[in-house]
Amino acid sequence: MEIRFKQKSKIIDISIVLVAGIASVSMMIYAVFHFGLKNAWNELVLNMFYVSCLVMTAMYFFKVGITTNQFNYWCSLCVGITVLLRDILFPPPLINYPLHLACMTLSVMLVLMLIFFYSRKDWITYSKRNLWMICIVDMVLATLYNIDIILEPTDEYTAFLLTEIWIRPTITYGLVACFVKDNDEPEPQVQRTELIRTSQSWDGVELPDYLQGRPEVVAIKYEIPAGKKLDWHHHPVMNHGILVQGELTIISKEGKEKVVHEGEAVVEMVNTIHHGENRGLKPVVLYMFYLSQQGMPLSVLHSKISLD
Repeated sequence: MEIRFKQKSKIIDISIVLVAGIASVSMMIYAVFHFGLKNAWNELVLNMFYVSCLVMTAMYFFKVGITTNQFNYWCSLCVGITVLLRDILFPPPLINYPLHLACMTLSVMLVLMLIFFYSRKDWITYSKRNLWMICIVDMVLATLYNIDIILEPTDEYTAFLLTEIWIRPTITYGLVACFVKDNDEPEPQVQRTELIRTSQSWDGVELPDYLQGRPEVVAIKYEIPAGKKLDWHHHPVMNHGILVQGELTIISKEGKEKVVHEGEAVVEMVNTIHHGENRGLKPVVLYMFYLSQQGMPLSVLHSKISLD
């Protein structure tokens, strides 16, 4: 299975995110069974969004049916929902009022940041700075929660919260880990490759002048089975083509030969009898482009001439 990132540091980053996230979610499952659904139901709901983010991170890393824009949007949306649920609508009880006020302020700031990024027309082009802002604010928020939890009398559920509360900062770090590499890469540019430029056909003969009259441009795709020989023919109009599969041998009546390989362009002879042969083991796929004139045939067959 192909992976998106090749650098060792990026693979380590994503591995840390996945391992930490899986460990945290496992702690949540343990809490549901150990403390009961009545106490841990809210963590179970939150972890449904966390699991979705982890699955999407794995899909993105292994290039399985998710684009950069889709990953960016849906993971960030899940983060925003968890901020709204946990930190604003159902915040954990904090004994220290200043810490409680600071956490609520940071939570509102985090939601506003996400809304601001979504509201922009270019929300799909997050920058490295945008992502680090989200991640850092979320990590500071988790740190404040931990400080308050440590100030409380330590019990088994407190120990659970110390681990579980870091799931979302792990997810936000995963956003950074995935996108820093993508944003640092230069944008792919259009590649231009000139396949052929000539005023002669493949046998070295000068091409005729352009036809006078109403022009007609024709493009035809030819598929020639392996071992097939085409009839003798000539073209009264100029034409050229690109061979996209296989290997085609062109033979003139005078005995000249031209082998066209896969990916090559060829300019055909005009008013010279010739034919083509597929001497290879797989079908030939050839695209030909004719500079013709309305009412004029693209080729004229000479079927009376033997192919032997």
